[in-house]
Parts: sequence; structure tokens; C-alpha cells
Amino acid sequence: MFENIYDIITNIDQNVSFIFTNNISTIIIKLILIYYCLHINKLITPELVVLYDNIFFKILILCLIYYSSFYNISIAALLTIAFIISNYNINNIKLYDTLNISPPKKK
Repeated sequence: MFENIYDIITNIDQNVSFIFTNNISTIIIKLILIYYCLHINKLITPELVVLYDNIFFKILILCLIYYSSFYNISIAALLTIAFIISNYNINNIKLYDTLNISPPKKK
């Protein structure tokens, strides 16, 4: 049984290392993360607020940041920035919802 689990983990690790070592895929991941950081306010829906508020989801994202730091530190840094910006915006949305006020309009 443990041999099967070990095989699954090594297979996943090989696939992920290929994604993080391939130049084209790292550029695509970086562009997606930069776009996400710039347009996070437009992308957040009420369903995502509930998802981001879940502690298990936050732990999963932090594990992803830790795991990606072994392969590509710039992707890990972008993931960290996106995580911080997301938490900031989610907390603002929850604050505005708690206080029953509308968020300020962006120009």
C-alpha cells in the first residue's frame, strides 16, 4: 500500500517539477498571477469570499507557496503577494458587509 502512495507522490512531484522548470509554463504562471494581483477586486465573488475565509483553504495556499519555493522563488513570491492582497480585500469586503455600508467607488 505504501509503495502505491510513494509512486503517486513521486509521479506528482515529477509533473510539478516539469511545470516549474519549463520556461514557457513559468512565464504563463507569472502572467496569470500578476493579472490576478492587479484585478483582484473584479474577480472576487461572494462564493470566493466564503472559500477564502476557510482556514483549510488558507493552509492549502500556504503549503502551495512553500512547495513552489523549492522550484521557483519568483512564483512563490508572486503567490505570497497574491495571498496577502486577497486576504486584505476579503477582510475589507467582510468589514463593509458587517458595517452595512457600500465600498467606495473606484475611478
